[in-house]
Amino acid sequence: MESQAPSTSGSKKQSNMFGREIKTIKQYQQKGNEIIMDYCEIDRDSPLMFPPAPKQTYIDVYIDEEPSSITFEKDKRLQANYETEVLVYRALEMMNELIFVLHGFEYTHHQYRMCDTSHVRKNCGKCKNAAKIEGECDFLVIGKNYIVIIEVKNIPYDKNEELTELITKELTGSLAKSRKQGEKVKSLITGLLKQVFCKIDADMRSQYISSLLFPTPTEPYLRI
Repeated sequence: MESQAPSTSGSKKQSNMFGREIKTIKQYQQKGNEIIMDYCEIDRDSPLMFPPAPKQTYIDVYIDEEPSSITFEKDKRLQANYETEVLVYRALEMMNELIFVLHGFEYTHHQYRMCDTSHVRKNCGKCKNAAKIEGECDFLVIGKNYIVIIEVKNIPYDKNEELTELITKELTGSLAKSRKQGEKVKSLITGLLKQVFCKIDADMRSQYISSLLFPTPTEPYLRI
């Protein structure tokens, strides 16, 4: 009985798929360069903010008499988180160097798997709905030779009061979530740099910062 040669259709299909995605990444790079040349004033010593004003997601004002409901408290926390991000946005806006600041950076699963060459698509449930948002970070800062990922968390805490077990637990959970989000974005950027430049230059540093902002009765302070 003659042995049949193994089919190469599967590997050929996979090769074609990766070839299309590399082409897509190159198109992203080309369009990005065109946007910078057409719309960005790069001969400057101040940040370029995207969007040019803080990204508004939640309502601005609450009624004086606050209703007692879980939904309301959740919405109020989301609004406080947004206001915290605005403070960080304004701080980045005041920097005296040319940086690109992306507020509310999001990416889909499809974009992530294009950049992460180690991603295994077989039996990946997310690949069935690849256009869905995979992850995000509050701020992505791109400098001349560095990239900074910033996650901002707002925990209601008065620094003059003693830390309770509940607050400590919330702080620990927020920090763990921030690190998880940051590492995911870091792997996305690292994979993208490898595919666009074939390697990551020695002076290209990917740095992760987790920022926790604690509002106090008088003014907030920032801990990094």
